Amino acid sequence: MPRIGRVSAAVPSIPQSRDGVVPDAQASAPAPQAAVDSFEDGGRIGLNDALEYQTPDTIGAQLAQDKASGAGEVRLAIYVDPSTGQVLDPANNMQPLPDGIAHYDAQFQAAQQAGMPLSVCIIPDHDSLFSAMNAGQAASYGQEYAQQAGQIASHLSQFGVKDFELGNEPNDAGSWPINYSDKETAAAQYMALEAPAYDAVKGALGGDSHVVMAGLSMDDGDYLQALYDHGLAGHTDAVNIHPYDMGDTPDQITSNLNAMHDVMVRNGDSQTPVWLTELGEQSGDVGDAGQAQYVQTALSNLPDYVQKAFWFNMNDFPGASYGLETADGTQKPAFAAFQQEATSVNAQPLPPIGNSQAVDPACASVYSDYGSKLGAPTGPAFHEDNGNLKQTFANGYALLSPDGSLYVRSLDNQDLQAPTSADPFEAALGQYGAQLGQPTSGVFGEANGNLKQTFQDGYILRAPDGSMYVRDNANNDLTAPVPSAPSAPSDSPPAPAGDEPDPFGAQRAFYAPELGAQTSDVFTEDNGNLKQTFANGYLLQSPDGTVYVREDSGSQLWQSSAVDPAFMDAYHAHQTALGAPAGDASTEDSGNLKQVFDGGYILQSPDGTLDVRSLSNTGL
Repeated sequence: MPRIGRVSAAVPSIPQSRDGVVPDAQASAPAPQAAVDSFEDGGRIGLNDALEYQTPDTIGAQLAQDKASGAGEVRLAIYVDPSTGQVLDPANNMQPLPDGIAHYDAQFQAAQQAGMPLSVCIIPDHDSLFSAMNAGQAASYGQEYAQQAGQIASHLSQFGVKDFELGNEPNDAGSWPINYSDKETAAAQYMALEAPAYDAVKGALGGDSHVVMAGLSMDDGDYLQALYDHGLAGHTDAVNIHPYDMGDTPDQITSNLNAMHDVMVRNGDSQTPVWLTELGEQSGDVGDAGQAQYVQTALSNLPDYVQKAFWFNMNDFPGASYGLETADGTQKPAFAAFQQEATSVNAQPLPPIGNSQAVDPACASVYSDYGSKLGAPTGPAFHEDNGNLKQTFANGYALLSPDGSLYVRSLDNQDLQAPTSADPFEAALGQYGAQLGQPTSGVFGEANGNLKQTFQDGYILRAPDGSMYVRDNANNDLTAPVPSAPSAPSDSPPAPAGDEPDPFGAQRAFYAPELGAQTSDVFTEDNGNLKQTFANGYLLQSPDGTVYVREDSGSQLWQSSAVDPAFMDAYHAHQTALGAPAGDASTEDSGNLKQVFDGGYILQSPDGTLDVRSLSNTGL
């Protein structure tokens, strides 16, 4: 929430007329029902409305007003004291509710009958939270919070509630005893609550639920990075942000959201959506017309990675004018603007999240020259802390500096040379030139990482793994004249094709111009090395996982790191998927020992547990 003091001091947003009677929904045209999306809820645009303050007698009128606004979902808060297991009453100075979460059954049942999905934020009590954190009891308090969150989720599942949020603004001093010079400690404390609570709620509800981290106050990339350092990836279904202080215009907010999203990308989390469970602007700051304009512009220009956005708030309350309505229920111009945009946006399908296969437009010009050496994109472009725009590929990266300079480099930071147009296909042209006819293009890289050249009667294509295809214009494979059989090295006869693992995909594709045509399949030498030979050199992997790329002259083109001894067994079990080591093992701040490979990484926690994952953090 906006930084207005303790949550328990917030005034309930029950619309009151001047005589104290709760009014009926105002006579605005009911908004059409939002299209059902892949999450089986009300859509992308929701609304904060403190339904936890409503009673069974007032909830119906308030839900009618929420539906009239066009909101597809309503967010509310449940306050808890994990140390006692009690649910607290914000309408009665945070006193314990004798009947616990069942106190709200009538309100949730009314929402279910009205067809209004609810998103529940489970907020730990301020006093018990601060006491536990200051006493160094984050772990035990976290387990208590997780148990209570799981019980609440299980109870509310009978009303179809699927969306849960674990706390509120833990990077704000009003919600957490945070020392801003020590965000690592504060983030570790929060994750001691969030991670077990995520598992508990997921366990209670199953895979079709959506359990998200607490919304972060402001543009706080350092705190978000600290959360990743302490295990956020895999423990939230969305990264949650409250963009109040991120700019005065939607364009500024989008720019700051992009900076937060770049943190996600750098942590391999680009496929996780972003939620904005609070988003707002005060009419007291920009005027009624300015607030309405802000609503319209902000909600119609959300970045595609923002999957849900909840406006804060339905009503004004003392000290804050974020509401679509005043405190007495009078609609402000922002109500009509919200109704129009929410109805329109909620009728659209949710945008796709992430696209790891697209070449960023800023890198497209160099990709056409260097695509054969770079290989396929491994993620979207992102901004580094120094302002560089960077996109990584299977075999290197492209980097655009703030002054407009473009750099194209290999994974070991060597500047690349643009490949000549015909050299990757020289061998294929020697076999198929008569059938293909004259060239109709130079060699170019496709967005999916393929290298291609077209001819009058067909084309040649090389996939990122080095596979070569020669086809006619109807996409039929051509039959080549039978070439003379290549001679295998006399000291190490190759094994039959397919009998050995192939650890050389990335290196074979990257060094194809230097190595020339393939002259053997992968085979095992007597000393245990894996080897593959080419017209001008060979690839070799020693038993410790080190990969060598050498020319026939013996000149070494490239050498990887060795597999750390602690990971040898795990590496050999997953060798094909992991590929060659991309660097030596190193110890993270958390104490984990980690080694990164071309296709993933191995991690050993301080207790000795081994975890083997792909670069997208999927377990192997």
